[in-house]
Amino acid sequence: MSKDKVSIFFMVVMLVMTASAAFGFTEPTSGSFANEIKELTVDDIIKGAIGFAIVVAGVAFGGYNIMAKGQWLLGIGSMIGGAVIGLSPNIVTSMGILY
Repeated sequence: MSKDKVSIFFMVVMLVMTASAAFGFTEPTSGSFANEIKELTVDDIIKGAIGFAIVVAGVAFGGYNIMAKGQWLLGIGSMIGGAVIGLSPNIVTSMGILY
């Protein structure tokens, strides 16, 4: 390897390994309008019975498409979609850390 390639490699490694500030998603303060929306969508719908039914339906629809119809792409997509809906509160929280 030439000296220039090694220098560029180490610059890229240092750029990737440098620490950056992490900004996590914080919940809105209680009593605010955003908190009411968050409680309705996340706590009542996604974490509640409706969200559970959506996740079960997505996984069951995916299993049906794989087993009965042989449509692997649609089946796996439905299962992943159901899992993403079920884990969306955790995904939203962790995505805030990436930005």
